[in-house]
Amino acid sequence: MISRLSPEQQRKLAIALATVFVLVVGWRVAGHRIASWWSGDSAAVQREARRSQLAGIRVVDIRLDALEREPATYSPDRDLFRYPPPPPPPPRPKPVEVVEKPKPLPEPVVREPAVPVPPPVPYDLLGIFGPERRRIAALKEGEDIVNALEHETLKDQFIIHEIGLNTVEFRFVGFSEQESKTLKVEPDRR
Repeated sequence: MISRLSPEQQRKLAIALATVFVLVVGWRVAGHRIASWWSGDSAAVQREARRSQLAGIRVVDIRLDALEREPATYSPDRDLFRYPPPPPPPPRPKPVEVVEKPKPLPEPVVREPAVPVPPPVPYDLLGIFGPERRRIAALKEGEDIVNALEHETLKDQFIIHEIGLNTVEFRFVGFSEQESKTLKVEPDRR
């Protein structure tokens, strides 16, 4: 990385490193002096401590001329105004022999089993009468009129689940409780 720096940058880096080194050494010496002064040691103890600190320090000469490097020489290897020859065309692909594949057989159609549908309710609601706790629905099938209570089963297929003020809810024998049909009182159509 240092070789990428210019000589001026290398010289500045060497000066910066030398400055940091001097500051670190000075800080250690000054820090020891402050600690000695704070603890009340005598001047002789301070001198002895400074000598022991400086005894292990080795001063190195920095040779700035060793950091300098000759600039690299550059010689262009191509003319910017001449284009290189175009690359050769790619080789032609070999013709591929077309082989007809047999047509796949159609997949068999899987039919889901038929879902049972509840039978249509053959009744028309003529009206509701009786007390609130025991309402009676008047139902008409063709020419016949049937009076029925809540939870009564008609023709072994239809269960009268709930009788409201002007509606009747039917459920179906053998079907889930979600399957239901509600009839309303039809107004007179004369």
